[in-house]
Amino acid sequence: GGCFQVFFLNIAILEPGQGLFLAANEPHAYLRGDAVEIMARSDNVVRAGLTPKFKDVEVMGGMLSYDTQELHIFTPNREGPLTSYCPPPEYPDFKLLRIHLQKTSVLDWSCTTYELK
Repeated sequence: GGCFQVFFLNIAILEPGQGLFLAANEPHAYLRGDAVEIMARSDNVVRAGLTPKFKDVEVMGGMLSYDTQELHIFTPNREGPLTSYCPPPEYPDFKLLRIHLQKTSVLDWSCTTYELK
């Protein structure tokens, strides 16, 4: 089951700060490091291996897209203390803003610039 998935996954090595966009129903795993995962509202997380949580291999096999398109690796946009992570334009709902301030910093910023929803 789950142990053989590794032979069907792409290996992506990201530099600190880079992002990776995966569409719905794309299997993924983290080998090391920290990540922020942003997902659409859903209650259909399906696991197939290497976890003590419930696994449903049959459902997982039927729902995967088996898409072989290239990976969407991106570098964030930085503007002063703001770092924005934006996926491909066809997925506008998935954006992440990071605000890094020093103890003495002052941020003068308007949300209209980034169209937060």
